[in-house]
Amino acid sequence: MAYLVILLQIINFNTNLDLTIARHDTGNIILQVTDRAHIGGETTGTANIPYGLRYPRTGTDHLFFGGFVITNSRTYVADGHYAPNYRIDRDFRIRDVIHRVSRYGLQEYEASYIDSGHPTPKNIKVTQYTLASPEPNYDDGVIMIFTIKNEGNTSVESLYAGIILDLDLPGGSPSELANTDTIRRCVYQRRSTTENPTVGIKILSPNWANLACLYNPTYVHPYYGLPDTFKYKFLRGMIRQYAGVTASDWSSVASVGPFNLEPQQEYVCAFAILGGTSINDFLTNADSIQAFYDRLVGINENKKDKKDKKVILLISPIILSSKSKLQLKVNTDEEFQINLYDLCGKLVHSFGKIKGKKIYTLTLDKKYSKGVYFLRIEGKENYLTKKLVYLK
Repeated sequence: MAYLVILLQIINFNTNLDLTIARHDTGNIILQVTDRAHIGGETTGTANIPYGLRYPRTGTDHLFFGGFVITNSRTYVADGHYAPNYRIDRDFRIRDVIHRVSRYGLQEYEASYIDSGHPTPKNIKVTQYTLASPEPNYDDGVIMIFTIKNEGNTSVESLYAGIILDLDLPGGSPSELANTDTIRRCVYQRRSTTENPTVGIKILSPNWANLACLYNPTYVHPYYGLPDTFKYKFLRGMIRQYAGVTASDWSSVASVGPFNLEPQQEYVCAFAILGGTSINDFLTNADSIQAFYDRLVGINENKKDKKDKKVILLISPIILSSKSKLQLKVNTDEEFQINLYDLCGKLVHSFGKIKGKKIYTLTLDKKYSKGVYFLRIEGKENYLTKKLVYLK
């Protein structure tokens, strides 16, 4: 299948706001990326960023605006997403203009930017590498890999990184539904009347910190943009909503972390933005892109070898009932908070905190409503999320 490669230049009179847009076009999906952490383009609204995201490529634009975000507090949110009062966050300054590279002979672009536009920069540099393939099994998405480096002289702790996409299906019409698949590490949206198309984000590596359906009428519309406080809370996982069942205006959030960066240390994370003709097709495509990524790109684990797991569920039945027991082995002296959430991200039970290298037994000693739940075991450095199904 033939595909197009188009590189567009946007020129601004203020050189600090210059950016370049690179367009991935596999013949099945179109996605534009920039060297300022914006995804789609540089201004909000599909009328202003034609071909921001299209699936299929001959369809309408699905992206109002999107951006990459890193944060570790309410006061440090460096991103390329939009801000209140119709503003665009431009916390990143271009280090290397987006340009073609050829590691695998496919559609590949690379750029780098640094957080010097933020009021309190931490000397964080991000190298953005994007990859798309025209092969039929892998042409439904675009891979985005971010290498985050601390170029400062002091450590930066408890960082989270992620992507926020304000998707419109169809463009501009508040008639979407949203959902997540935490096993596949996906968040996606579709029209309320049809699953065709279904588009969204998949985390390729490492594990997820949050997968959330962001309800625009609550978090965006009152402020005419998305405040940094909410960006921090969503990436951190302080706000969780795993399903958006009301036909309305939604955004999608996918984040990883937490991670610390010592001076000159790097952290690598990878995402895919993809589509499908139905929910099942979207999830099948997500599996294919994961396999493609693992086979062709395959980055190393951040920090630790997979064998060196600090938190392990020894007994973790998928199907639960009252009085079910889960056995947890902890291989670190780190303190962990253990909570149980429902499908919408609401806290339904707290098991409290544990600390110390030992085996713990968790008992579900009360009845819950039938459905899907998520057990979250979270510390400062390590975390584990397990999907559970409660039947009776």
